[in-house]
Amino acid sequence: MLRNFLLFSQLFLVLFVFGNFLLEPKVIDVTELDTTNWAAIPKYNKSYFDNGKVKAEGIFLQNFKTGWWVEFYESGKIKSEGSSVIDSNILIAINTLMPKNKLESRDSVLNLYDGFWKTYHESGKLESIGEYKNGVQIGYWTRNFENGNTHWIGQFQNGQKTGFWKVLNKEGGIQERGNYILGEKSGFWKMYKNEVVVKSGEYLLGKPIGVWLMYNHQGILMEEYNYDEE
Repeated sequence: MLRNFLLFSQLFLVLFVFGNFLLEPKVIDVTELDTTNWAAIPKYNKSYFDNGKVKAEGIFLQNFKTGWWVEFYESGKIKSEGSSVIDSNILIAINTLMPKNKLESRDSVLNLYDGFWKTYHESGKLESIGEYKNGVQIGYWTRNFENGNTHWIGQFQNGQKTGFWKVLNKEGGIQERGNYILGEKSGFWKMYKNEVVVKSGEYLLGKPIGVWLMYNHQGILMEEYNYDEE
């Protein structure tokens, strides 16, 4: 009986020691806590003017702007808003070739507007609206004077003016209209003053060509000039 009790006691002691060994807390190497790539985690960020008002707010990823951003005037009124994107291919190259202490230069390369953007006059009225793709203007854009009247309407392709454009004055009257190709005036253009055509002719990639007609304020033809004879 005593022998069985001693055997049972020894077995219990062995199991108790073994169990404590299994349950013993693991000592963690503190260096393991530093393996998270915190730079790869998006962070909401705000910057401020000296007067304490917000200058800009949005998301940072790897120290660069991404997602929706809002920029403000020092008065607190919204200056611009839209989305930014980081070009991952450029990011790899820049991180390899450009030192991280030159963040200002890196920002100009990597903080690309992408998607629709709006800018505002400090009065709060819309100044411009249009779309960016990887940092360049695309599609139709509109720009307004501070009084709310349209300044110009046109479209961009890969950051260059293209297609039909119309430019107006602050009072809403038309100033000129015509087409762009590769960012240069091309084709037939008309210039106006007080809604009357005062000049018309053709451009070829920004250079006037052929015969141009000049009119007085009543729309009466006053002069013809042939640029091909220069």
